[in-house]
Formats: sequence, C-alpha cells, structure tokens
Amino acid sequence: MHIRENHEISKTGKIYKKWYFNTLSFEQFAELGNAFYKLDDEKLKWRKVIPIDIKDLISDLSLAYWFMDDGSNKWKNKVLAMRICTESFSELEINMLIAVLKEKFNINANKSFHNNNWRLYIGVENYDKMKELIYPHIIPSMRYKFPV
Repeated sequence: MHIRENHEISKTGKIYKKWYFNTLSFEQFAELGNAFYKLDDEKLKWRKVIPIDIKDLISDLSLAYWFMDDGSNKWKNKVLAMRICTESFSELEINMLIAVLKEKFNINANKSFHNNNWRLYIGVENYDKMKELIYPHIIPSMRYKFPV
C-alpha cells in the first residue's frame, strides 16, 4: 500500500492536510468482486448487486462485517432495533435478503422505504438473535453502532 500526504490551501487561505492511499487488487478476489458488482450497460458504471447465491456466501461473520460497514442502531438507540443501509439494491434484492436472513439465521427482517430507496430493518423482536449472531464479531470501535 502506498500512502501519501498532501497539503491544500483553500480560497480562504486555510491549509488542509489530506491523506491518500491506494490498495492492491488480487486475482483471487475477482470471483467475489464479479458476484457483487455488475456493469450497468445504460450508465456504463459498476453497480452493487446481491448475488443469487447469497445464501451460500453469507455467514455470521460476513453479516457482522456488513453491519459494521452499513448498519446502525435505529431511532438513535431509543429501541433495540437496527437497520442496514441497502439503498443501492433493488426491491427484489432486498426481498431476497429478507428471505435469506429468515431461512439461514431465523432472523425476521423487514424493508422500509427511505428517500426513494429500500433499507433493511431488523426489529426489537429479533434483537437477541442478532446480538447472539454478530456481536461477538463486532470490533470494539464499532460497537457504538449496535443498540444497547
């Protein structure tokens, strides 16, 4: 990995310190990358997708990583509920995720419409199951996201 520092001066004369880094890509991960990203021919951009075999790919550990990245407690920790931001996925993909969470982990999830997109919502009644499943994998600096 290459890390570099850069100083930029704003229009007001304030100096900002910025850090840049690049990561490496490995052929070994190409299969997973191709499963989760598809080229949108209309926009000529890559789009995140839920692969059809997500049930075989998802585990308690990967669910924990996903929660640490895109999850949060719901209603500012006023209830023991959580959400996972899934706004880039279609309603069909969200429904598939809901079915997989139920079938594989016995977690009842719902979807909620937010800013013209869908979010995955895990209610109070599934808090204990989610906590047992993913909390052991949540690193200490990310536990603030988990409802308490």
